[in-house]
Amino acid sequence: MLELKIKNKMLYLAAVLIMCTGTQFFMYGGNTAVGPLLTALDAYVFYALVSALGSAGTMIALPAVGAIGNKIGRRNVVFIGMGIMLAARLAIQFTADFGVYYFMIFQALGSFGSGLIMSAPYAMVAEVFDRQTSMKYYGLIATFNAVGSLCGPLLAGVLVDSGQLTLAFITWIPFLAFSAAVIFAAYPNVKKPGGAKFDVTGLVYLAVMVTCLVL
Repeated sequence: MLELKIKNKMLYLAAVLIMCTGTQFFMYGGNTAVGPLLTALDAYVFYALVSALGSAGTMIALPAVGAIGNKIGRRNVVFIGMGIMLAARLAIQFTADFGVYYFMIFQALGSFGSGLIMSAPYAMVAEVFDRQTSMKYYGLIATFNAVGSLCGPLLAGVLVDSGQLTLAFITWIPFLAFSAAVIFAAYPNVKKPGGAKFDVTGLVYLAVMVTCLVL
């Protein structure tokens, strides 16, 4: 098992679980505000395309997570994913009035970032806890995901009703900020050079195929 850099495993587990909730806030909370924001931009006709792009990035990122993690370390993959999510959603705050095409681009980028961390909690728990304990905590991961998928749209809906359309896209930040701080302090970055190799060509083919399906 992987040895943490801190002694408090429960704090680490809490950070992983809160990351799950924050990721669901990112996805479902943001999706709640897509329709109203497109309406405000007089671009509701693009709703289906924007929604598809919001999933396309995740579809491209998920198959590559394992190989990327072996090469640069899983912790680095998680932080890169968080960074992409943050950059994309902050960009929406400042470019929402520029037009729907900017919004589409940042939705796809944010989706890619979330795809990089979506499957991480299971591996991060399995590396630190024994098999029996990990199985128990997998149930908690599912529970915290469910909490995020329920509460994210509720909070986003409140913000949308109050006219704060773009703020609905960043409600997840406090959750991931806490998780990032604890994971940085506790979780060592371990590379696995002998693991699966990163298939760049395959990723390019996948990106092209997904893009064609979306468009």
